[in-house]
Amino acid sequence: MKRIIKLLLAMTLGMMAFSCAKPDAEPYEHTECKLRSAYIKSLVPGSADMIYADIDEDSNPPIVSFRIPKTKWSLYDTERMKVVVNVTYDVVVEPSLSGVLLDLSDYDNPYQLTVRNTVTGESRVYGMYAYNSVDLK
Repeated sequence: MKRIIKLLLAMTLGMMAFSCAKPDAEPYEHTECKLRSAYIKSLVPGSADMIYADIDEDSNPPIVSFRIPKTKWSLYDTERMKVVVNVTYDVVVEPSLSGVLLDLSDYDNPYQLTVRNTVTGESRVYGMYAYNSVDLK
C-alpha cells in the first residue's frame, strides 16, 4: 500500500513540475482586431444550410457580403438573417449577434457591426449586407 501511495505522489509531483509555465515566459498580447469569418444560417426548419461571407478588409469601411446563390433563395430571407461571426481572442462584437435576426437587404446602407479589441481599445466597423445572386454556385 505504501508503494502505491509513493508512486502516486511521485507521479503527481512530476506532473506538477512539467505543467508549470516558465517564469521568464512573457504573456502573449492579443492585439488583432478583425473578423476571422462570418456565415449566415438558414431559418427554414430542418435545414442546416449556411453560407460563408466574403470579407473585404481593403475597402473603407471593411465589407462583409453574403452571396446567396439562386438554388438557395428559398432558404434565406435577406430581411431576416441569423449571422454568426468568428473573431480573434480578446475581441468583442457590438451590437451582440446572439439571438438577433438582422435585416441585411440594404446594399446602399449596410448593417454596421463594430469589432473592438478589449486589450488595446482599437475598433473596426464593418458593413454587412446579403444579396441574391443569379449564379447557381
